[in-house]
Amino acid sequence: METFNAEEAVQSLNTKVDRLTELVESFAIPAKARHAVDAHRITPMDIRRVKFVSTRLAPGYVQSEVDEFLDKVEAEIGSLIVERDAARDEAAKLREELSAAAAPQEGMA
Repeated sequence: METFNAEEAVQSLNTKVDRLTELVESFAIPAKARHAVDAHRITPMDIRRVKFVSTRLAPGYVQSEVDEFLDKVEAEIGSLIVERDAARDEAAKLREELSAAAAPQEGMA
């Protein structure tokens, strides 16, 4: 029969907590770094700076330019929603693992 070694159990749990903490912190990617990886991603500044050509015959913008820009915005927002949902799911999973790892420590106190 194995004997329970509290010191080893605490060390093992601390190692797991450290690893989970690293994983959670890895989600805190600065926006600049994320966009630096893919230069084609739309940034808030891109949206702020966009200019459309005015038509000469009637007031308004060239429809194809507006449509193209809206397609890019739609794709980017869709991508960000998928990223956000995946990060939320992963964070929830990590919180559960962290709670499970901390529960035995609370019982030893």
